[in-house]
Amino acid sequence: MATARPSARTTSADEMTSEELGKFTASLLEQMQGRFQTMSDAIITKIDEMSERIDELERGVREIASETAGRDEGGGKRAG
Repeated sequence: MATARPSARTTSADEMTSEELGKFTASLLEQMQGRFQTMSDAIITKIDEMSERIDELERGVREIASETAGRDEGGGKRAG
C-alpha cells in the first residue's frame, strides 16, 4: 500500500492556512492590546479624578476643623 504524500500544492495550501492563522492571531492580539490600553487609560483617568476629589475633601475637612478649633478657642466661652 502506498503512503499518501502531500503534494506541493497541498503543502502550499497548509502553509497559507498557517500563515493566515498567524496573521489572524497577531491581529487579534493587537486588537486586545489596544482595548486593554484604552481600558487602562480610562481607569487611570478615573483614579486621578477620584484622587483630586479626595484632596478637595481633605482640604475642606481641614478648613472646617480649623474654623471649629478657632471658634472653640476664641469665642467658645461667652458670658451670657
